Amino acid sequence: MMRGVVETDEAYYGKGENAQMVQGILQRGQHAIVIPIEDRTEKTLKGNIKKHVLKHSYVMTDTASAYGSLCCSGYTHFTLNHSKDEYSKGNGIHKNTQEGFWGNQKKILYGIHHGVSKKYLFNYVSEFVLKYNLRQAKSTFPTFLNLFINPPLTC
Repeated sequence: MMRGVVETDEAYYGKGENAQMVQGILQRGQHAIVIPIEDRTEKTLKGNIKKHVLKHSYVMTDTASAYGSLCCSGYTHFTLNHSKDEYSKGNGIHKNTQEGFWGNQKKILYGIHHGVSKKYLFNYVSEFVLKYNLRQAKSTFPTFLNLFINPPLTC
């Protein structure tokens, strides 16, 4: 379970019939997960937050209405309105870590693989998430084994 400062956002991978919507949840300085989703409803997005983030955590989101009542669910909720060029409110209130995560992942996916089919897309996404989660490990193999035994990548 994630705790502390957590950022979440949705993104699309692929185009046309190969498009897949995903939700990313990222604990700053720790690990990230990416979950394939079918819609951007409150039930889906808040359900994933409740499943993966401890109550009383700070959750940073955009202004999508699906996140509207996170405060009532036991989280401290901060929103950023990108349509009004609001990307940071100061004092650590931003989603730039999640946005950078998306940007790096898409550069790898489209720069190296030049797009993939929906059938294999999540394999590539999971590979990037694993590399991201291992990025600060002093000893990669024991950390990898720990992730294997206690995976944060569960969807």
